[in-house]
Parts: sequence; C-alpha cells; structure tokens
Amino acid sequence: MTDASTPTHVKSKLSPKSRVKSNNSLSKTGRHSFLLNTRKSIKQSLKLSPETKNIALDISKKKIEEDENLLRPKYLAQQLPSGPDKSHKNECNCKIAEIPYNLHTSYIISFNKIFISCRVAAGDFPSLLKFNIYAVLTFGEEPNHFPSLKGGYLKINYDGHSFGKTFVMASRFLNTQITKGNVLIHDDSGNGICCVIIMAYLIKETKISYSNMIELMGKIRPNFKPDSGQEKYIRSFEKLQT
Repeated sequence: MTDASTPTHVKSKLSPKSRVKSNNSLSKTGRHSFLLNTRKSIKQSLKLSPETKNIALDISKKKIEEDENLLRPKYLAQQLPSGPDKSHKNECNCKIAEIPYNLHTSYIISFNKIFISCRVAAGDFPSLLKFNIYAVLTFGEEPNHFPSLKGGYLKINYDGHSFGKTFVMASRFLNTQITKGNVLIHDDSGNGICCVIIMAYLIKETKISYSNMIELMGKIRPNFKPDSGQEKYIRSFEKLQT
C-alpha cells in the first residue's frame, strides 16, 4: 500500500544513482570555482606594480651592460685618458701597424704577424678584431685588461734605465704567443720602449740588420728616433749575429 502510494519522482531522488549524480555535479562545480579563483590569482600576481617593473627593467639593463662589457676591453674605461693630448695627436696616427720584417730577412719566426701601436690604438677593440690580435704586450705602470683576447696580455713596467730584464720578459712572452697567433706590442706613445724592444728582438731572432730595421720602423713609426743609448743597445744584438 505504501509503495503503491509513493510518487515515482520521490523515489528517483532518493535512489543511490541520483545521489551519485548530485555529488558529481557538486564536485564539478567546486573544481570549476577552484580553477577560476586560481586563474584570478595568477592574473593578479602577473600585474606588477610600477616599482616592481622599474626594478625588473634595471636588472635587464644591467645584464645587457654586463654582456656588452664582455666584448669591450676594460682597458678602454680604466686605462685610457679622456682623450689623447695635442702633442700625441701631432706625433701619431693612432693606428695599429704590422711590422713586415720578413721583407728584409729569410729568417721567419712564425707565419703569424707582429703589430705595433700606441696606447690609444691598442684600446680600439674593433681594430684588435680586424687584425685578429691573439695577445698583447704592453709597457706601462698601470694594469691593462683584454678579457676577450685568447692569448691574454702581459704588462711590463719599465723603470727607464735598464733594458735587460725588460727584454728577457718581453722575449719570453713573444716567443710563446707568436706561435699561437698575431701579437700586438705597444707603449703609451708607440714611439718609446716598445720600439726599442721589438727592434732588438727581431734583430736577435731573424738576423735582420740594424739599418734595415731602422728603415722599416721609420715607415710605420716615423716619430721614433732612438737616442744614443737606445741605438747602442739595439746594435748590440746585431753584433751577436753569426
């Protein structure tokens, strides 16, 4: 009697299948709400304040500057004056020049080349790349930095009196690096100790004569005029030739 009088729609609501469907519906609604709230939270987190944006931009700029500095020798910023003085401009073309010693001797140290310049030209990184400079030998009191050069560099302090120790250190560096790549030698003016050392080195290693060497240097460093002491030192290596 009771079963016959109970409506069928009430039975369906109370049936296990209906309860499962109802639970699934609630579960889906909960997941949907959770996803919506999560997306809103993500969007809100992506909305950066002006201060945060400025900080991010500053970090990006610093990173770009650091990357650019890897391609720029620190030598430029740390060593070079704001600009060469007038006397230097009048005495130097501020360019890197090859020393073609092989034109005057049959003794070839290496197929790699030796270049010479002043400090200003040595700091021109595009020129270092142009001439494929592998290593740099510099004379001066302040440190130099060429982080992008494969062979690195050697800085030698010259006290203005003795050539001996300076020549030994320079020769060791040149002998090591010239077999690996092109080498640039320079001092502040490009007309001082670097000319003396490279002339003495080439006369010793290639048997080139002093007269040919001074003629060659006159073409690429016309303002280099060795004094009596410098000339005597350079000629001493010519006397050692056998």
